[in-house]
Amino acid sequence: MESKFNYEIYEKEHSMTQQSWGGYVRQNLIFRRVFNVEGELVDDQYVTENYALMMYPPFLKQENA
Repeated sequence: MESKFNYEIYEKEHSMTQQSWGGYVRQNLIFRRVFNVEGELVDDQYVTENYALMMYPPFLKQENA
């Protein structure tokens, strides 16, 4: 049986912030686009919100060249 819809999962509003206690938090929103068999967008659905404590500084240090 063929599916009536196709889905595309994506993230938006991604950010990484340093907290007052020195650690970092990564957060974003997860959504999915729903397409019909003709490839037309029929819905854009919220799935979840993601918060993660990072165990390392997420930003690369610039080396003097």
